[in-house]
Order: sequence, then structure tokens, then C-alpha cells
Amino acid sequence: MKKEFIDNLMVQAKALQTELEEFKRVKEELKTGGTLLTNSWREKFKNNAKLSGDINENILAAYFMTEGWDVFTNKSCTGPIDMIIYDREENKIMKIDAKSSESSSYAEILKCRDKGIYTCYFNEEKQKAVLVKDWNNKDGYETVEI
Repeated sequence: MKKEFIDNLMVQAKALQTELEEFKRVKEELKTGGTLLTNSWREKFKNNAKLSGDINENILAAYFMTEGWDVFTNKSCTGPIDMIIYDREENKIMKIDAKSSESSSYAEILKCRDKGIYTCYFNEEKQKAVLVKDWNNKDGYETVEI
């Protein structure tokens, strides 16, 4: 039983190391002015939504860090919050549900807004993270670029 437990921990540690290396690579690409093409990952990994989502979360986390936010990521694959971002200067905390696209951000807003959670996606064209704040009956969805 102990050997299985240790083996399981080692597998988890290797997975975390791989995720950390990818996160560092994405962060470095953002620092050097590289362009992140999130949807190109979908072509590479076909229809693996989980992997595509993980990559998009890392892209958003790297983006927020380069913009000066502290980023705290969820290590569980369940729950409505993927990360919490914190702005030290303004003492502002935001709970983020990372999405792979604009349409999926809009689809999830009704599930999140009453919990104080923002859905967010990375706009490749503008190279900016976009928060979907709420539904405004007059104008449609209210979005904010960060």
C-alpha cells in the first residue's frame, strides 16, 4: 500500500513539474513580446478539451503575472474557480474561471456571476486577457480588457 501511495505521489510530482515547465515557457514567451496563439493548440491536440483548457489557463496565468498581478492557481480539476488574481497596489482580488474562447466565456457567465466569479479568455488578436463581467440588458455582455 505504501509503495502505491509513493508511486502515485511521484506521478503527480512529475505532472506538476511538466506543468511548471510549460508555464515558465509561456511566461517567457510573453515577456519577450511573443504572440500566443491559443487556438493553435487545439489543432495540435485535436479535440482534447482538458489539455487545451490547461494550456489556456497557463497562458492567462502568465499574462496576469506579466501585468503585475499575483496569481494563485487551483490544483484541483474540479470547482468553478481556476485562479485567483491579486493586485497588491490596488488591494484588488478577483476570482477567475478561465475559458478557451469568447463564446465559452459568455456561456458560463450565468453560472458564475452570482458567486462573484469572472469568466475570462485570452484574445489572441489583441494579445489581452478579457473579463466577461456581466450581462447588461441594454448592451449585451460587458467585457473589460486587462
